[in-house]
Amino acid sequence: EAFKADQENENRGLKSLYDNLGDQKTITQGVKNEKDKLLNQTKNKEKEYQKLISSIDQQRKGVEQEINVLEAKLRQAIDKSKLPVGKGILQWPITNTMMTQGYGKPNWNAAYDFHNGIDLRAAVGTPIKAALSGKIVGVGDNGRYSYGKWIAIDHGSFNIVTLYGHLSLQKVKVNQMVETGDVIGYSGSTGYSTGPHLHFSVFTSESYMLLESSKVANLFIPIGATINPLDYL
Repeated sequence: EAFKADQENENRGLKSLYDNLGDQKTITQGVKNEKDKLLNQTKNKEKEYQKLISSIDQQRKGVEQEINVLEAKLRQAIDKSKLPVGKGILQWPITNTMMTQGYGKPNWNAAYDFHNGIDLRAAVGTPIKAALSGKIVGVGDNGRYSYGKWIAIDHGSFNIVTLYGHLSLQKVKVNQMVETGDVIGYSGSTGYSTGPHLHFSVFTSESYMLLESSKVANLFIPIGATINPLDYL
């Protein structure tokens, strides 16, 4: 019986490693496909490539400013009496955490004047974990804009929603229930990103919504009244 139990544990470990390897291959192929798509759009012509990049960059800045204005209004209407109190409610979504950008005024020349979450250093393919148990209420892809590939989790009676942005791969579906520490995806550099990292935001549940951008057609962005994640980590 002991031998059988050891074999079953070993098999589970091997399956986990195998699944992770498959995810990493998917991420690598996704990065290659994105590069190939850009090259095909411009037919390898440098001038056309630079023109396309410039156009996308201007649209990105417009989208960020749009989010900034809307969320500033939503933050003014936060009812703090409905929010949880105390650190340690949320777990860090990445192991060996290093924060590169805090909540509030950005420490670099950004396209926005308020950073609605925190940025955590994470190489492409780093496992991203649910900060608290809850229900997946959003799995989206903003393409080259905003959060890129993102996931949102509603944490029920805590009245908060956590958002995980710039992912390379999502491993969950809408309405799926997850537990604290479950791997929900992998970090990347999708969307409006200067390099691989995880963007982590906390919204009030009542304010969280998907809004269609007025700057880019068919672009739906998760927005809401944000609060400082460090108050709960």
